[in-house]
Amino acid sequence: MRQTFQQEEAEQILREAVRREVQQAPVASGMSAVSHERLLAMAGELGISPDALEAVLRDRAMQAQREQEEATTQQLRREFITQRRAGFLPHLYTFVGVMALLLAINLMTTPGYAWFLWPLLVWGLGLYLHAVTALPTRGPNFDQGFSAWTERRKKRQDKEAKRQAEAAIRTRGETARRAAETELDE
Repeated sequence: MRQTFQQEEAEQILREAVRREVQQAPVASGMSAVSHERLLAMAGELGISPDALEAVLRDRAMQAQREQEEATTQQLRREFITQRRAGFLPHLYTFVGVMALLLAINLMTTPGYAWFLWPLLVWGLGLYLHAVTALPTRGPNFDQGFSAWTERRKKRQDKEAKRQAEAAIRTRGETARRAAETELDE
């Protein structure tokens, strides 16, 4: 049996050994996770310093935090896009309905003169401008709108949290006052 291994081979072997150890540990100890102390002991057995292990754990925690922040940002972006498009679709449906009605009225009253085109052009321009702001999902205008929306959302949440905190304080104060009155009455 050969006694020297390439760096990559050694890492794969150790990874597999650790994986097997972790799989067997729950059976032997009744636990399904590896504690921090056990992880330190395993690293020590492999000749890995506690500082190196802690650095890796810190990096993993930071990576997990970045991934969580990215997921939150993506969720907020989806909410923003949905909200923008939700405002556009009723505008579009109303435009189509009213223009169909105006066309019908125009054809019944004055078929020789297409006066319905004037409201169609003016309202169509407004609809186009609304579409330009509501439909894109990237670019500087989108990013600027998203930033402004996020700030407004945060202010609303902060205002709501403050209102709830004040209501909780009032409720606690009233409860304490009632308790004091009850004690005085007894």
